[in-house]
Amino acid sequence: MNTEFDIKIERLGLKGDGIGTLEDGRRVFVSGVLSGEKVHVRFVSEKPEGAMAKLVRILEPSLQRIEAPCLYFGQCGGCALQHMNVQSYRDFKTERVKQALLGAGIKREVDELFVSPSYRRRRAVLSAKCTEKGSVQIGFNERASHTLVEIDSCFVLRPALMAVVPYLRLFLPRLMTQGECYDVAIAESEGLVEMLIIVLGKQEKKLRKEDKAILYELSVASAVARLSWQASERKAAEVLFKQEDYVVRLGSFSVQPPPGGFLQATEEGQEALTSFAVAGLSRKSRVADLYAGCGTFTFSLLDQGHRVDSFEGNKAALDSLTQAGKGDSRVQSYQRDLVKEPLTFQELKIYDAVVIDPPRVGALRQMEEIGRSSVSKVISISCNPDSFARDAKILVQNGFILKRLKVVDQFLWSPHVEVAGLFVRRR
Repeated sequence: MNTEFDIKIERLGLKGDGIGTLEDGRRVFVSGVLSGEKVHVRFVSEKPEGAMAKLVRILEPSLQRIEAPCLYFGQCGGCALQHMNVQSYRDFKTERVKQALLGAGIKREVDELFVSPSYRRRRAVLSAKCTEKGSVQIGFNERASHTLVEIDSCFVLRPALMAVVPYLRLFLPRLMTQGECYDVAIAESEGLVEMLIIVLGKQEKKLRKEDKAILYELSVASAVARLSWQASERKAAEVLFKQEDYVVRLGSFSVQPPPGGFLQATEEGQEALTSFAVAGLSRKSRVADLYAGCGTFTFSLLDQGHRVDSFEGNKAALDSLTQAGKGDSRVQSYQRDLVKEPLTFQELKIYDAVVIDPPRVGALRQMEEIGRSSVSKVISISCNPDSFARDAKILVQNGFILKRLKVVDQFLWSPHVEVAGLFVRRR
């Protein structure tokens, strides 16, 4: 294959990459392009699905193309779609969900699309790498690469998160050794920032007295509410320093999540999802909240007068939920691995409705049990349109109708999207 060549982009793939076809029938994937554009590209690598190429220049631009606002676009792998105008961007998000459902045999229009605004992302994971020369790089990886792009600004993250980056650059070189790589998970809530430093690789890093002193200086200088340390990917995180209680508001309840605990990516996205769930349950119900986490849906449902049984496999998350709901007799929490041990259709008979927000792989076995149960309403939330569609097909085959469909975009300018569906059993 020639090192450089021209190609016509026929369509966009699931990750926002442009797809074109060579004369010999092979597919070519190019990021940063739009459907219908003619572009000049450079060959990068060959993969089973086709050739990977890098955009060199645009020969015939699309009318939907706009100038990306971020100077790191095309380098930083966090955003893939900044070059789309508003309408084509919204169409990309909704079509992603519609096509996934169509693949499962469900033809359905999207009732509503919510897009989180810029500068509202409240959690992120930065990469930190100590080079062979001993310097420390901090930023995000290039797309599909381990190459690190150092950034000083971000149109997606809340400013309070970016404000800690200079302090990481100041203190981490005193802590890291050559070849070490860390993930630095940062999150903001109620004006406070928490930080979790995770040592990557198999080797555990035990902190010396002087290491803890450096991390204490980092916590004070950056004014984070809580700084936690995870000595390896296999170890549990431990809180090292706490200046203030790090609290997340879920409904009218205050929850103290575990270090690095899951939060919806934006407050606005969380509100869009919880309001959808609440709107689907008009009368007071007994609800099973499956994959409840720290209680994102549990507490919004309690605020509306529902009785909720919350099921979650992660003990730390469940402990946070239990502590926040202590004293409220309407909520009960249960630790349970729903992948290995889904609630059976017999156990589900006491519930009027189920709210379920599983991981990306979905909840195949659990949906099969729900399908066999007498539950009349299911509110299904997913960060993966494909597993959502597969699970939706199970419900539809068992007598449910997809009454409402909402798409929530919390990951601005990325190809990722979340889906919320209200399923009602036919009478």
